[in-house]
Parts: sequence; C-alpha cells; structure tokens
Amino acid sequence: MDLAQMFAQTAKVLATQESFSGTLEDIAALAVAVVPGAETAGLTLVRNGKVETPAATDQLAVASDVAQYETGEGPCLQAVWEDRVLRVDDMETETRWPKFAERAVKLGVGSMLACHLSSERGSLSALNLYARAKASFDQQSVSVALVYATHATIALESARMETDLRAAVGTRQGIGQAVGIVMERHQLTAKQGFDLLVRASQKLNVKLRDLADIVVTTGLDPAQPADLARLADQRPARATHRAQAKIGAAEAHEAAAEQHEKHAAAGRAEVAEHERQAAAHRSAATSARDAAEQDSESLG
Repeated sequence: MDLAQMFAQTAKVLATQESFSGTLEDIAALAVAVVPGAETAGLTLVRNGKVETPAATDQLAVASDVAQYETGEGPCLQAVWEDRVLRVDDMETETRWPKFAERAVKLGVGSMLACHLSSERGSLSALNLYARAKASFDQQSVSVALVYATHATIALESARMETDLRAAVGTRQGIGQAVGIVMERHQLTAKQGFDLLVRASQKLNVKLRDLADIVVTTGLDPAQPADLARLADQRPARATHRAQAKIGAAEAHEAAAEQHEKHAAAGRAEVAEHERQAAAHRSAATSARDAAEQDSESLG
C-alpha cells in the first residue's frame, strides 16, 4: 500500500470512531502501523493543568511517558509546547534530557520520536513513538509522522467538538428533566415549571444547567425554602471545582508561554513565531483566570 492509500485508510478509520476515548486509542494504535520504525506509542494530553497519557499501545509507552512527567523533561514534554518533531537516535548517549534518558534506557527504550499535535482551539498534545532498537527512526519516519500528525489532530479536534456537542445536548436534556420533575411535583405546565427553575436560578445566582443537575441528581425542590437553602449549600463545592479546573488550564497555558518566551529570548530560530505563540498562550491564560475569578465571585 502506498502512502496516499495508507493515509486515506487511516483517515477513514479515525473518522468512524464514535467516542473520544476510542479516537485517542485509534490514534496511538494507527501511529505504530503507519510510522516506520515505531514499535509502541503513547498520546500525551494536557487537561486541567495536568499532563497525562490517556491512550497508549502498551505498558512500555505508558512507563516512558510517565518517566518524562516525573523527571519534568523529555522530547514528549518539549513537543507538547513546541510545534515540532523531536528525535532521539540513541537513548544511551542522549544529553538533552539526561534524567529521562537514564530512565528510558532502564525501561528498554533505544530510540524515540515525539511529534506535536497542533490545535486551532489551543489544546496541548503530542504523539510519542518508541522503539527498543537504536536509530529506528529516520527522515522518512519524521516525514510520515508529520503527515500523520495532521490526520490525528483533525480526528482529535473532531472528537472534542462532538463531545462538546453531546454535552450541550445533555445540558438541554438535564434542564428538561428538571422541569419535568417540578411539573409533576407541583402540577404545573411546562412554562410554569421552567419559570420556577429560572426564578430559583436567579435567587441563588447559579447557572440554570447547574441548578437542573442538582434537582435531577438529588430530588431537591427549588420551590421550597428549605430545599433552596440546601441547594445554596451545594453551590460552593461545585463552583470551586469549576474554578480550579480553569486555573489549571491557565497554568498550563502560562507554562507554554514561558517556554516560548525562553526560546525567543535565547534568539532561537523563528523568534517571531515563538513570540506569537507566547502571546496567544498568555491571552488564553488570562481568559481562563478571568473565568475562574467569575466562578469564585458567584459564590457570593
């Protein structure tokens, strides 16, 4: 099969996966099949300020990814922050990431390829390919990995968008369920039940979807003063959780900005691009912190 056919088939497989987690697993598995020299693969994502490997083809890839997270260095982490491919031909003689290299050799890794997955939505991720033999990845491996990264990014972003849409539909259904509960309990019309939820939402200064979720999951009655007080008691933990998640995202963007600013200050290649990406991450971090502050202020 030539490259064109292979990537056409790859795109079809990635497009047919119905779940986000399934898409991640397919991206890792197909990378091993597509990129010359790859024996195992792991996918790194930054979520809620934490670096993690939600999908990998075997334990070697997981352990190798974790070794980078724990040492705080490695081609995987650098590829997350930078739009590039990083290659290690001989892990035993690697000097750029000595702590990770030492751990990797003990795990049995001889060579490695890490590829940044670009995203228009600002998400941070990288594809990590490992081999037990030295010099398993050549220039063709790099070229194929770059093309595959494009397909993987499209699949990843499509899966994210579908997940977000499903969440939006779920929110609408959750509000409908809460309205139904209120209608049945107080013998109200749909409009009257919805209006009751809106009034309770305004009184508590909490988003309607969050109020609906509490009503559906706990059975509390937003029309009763005692239950309203109990609803209010549940708000701080939920709002705090949302704020913490947004702060985590802000910290991830700030870390990325610092990396780009260091490269720009050092006068490395593509200084203007590093400055642009640093500014974009700073802006995203500011937006996330502003949103977290709004959540905190909503606690009253």
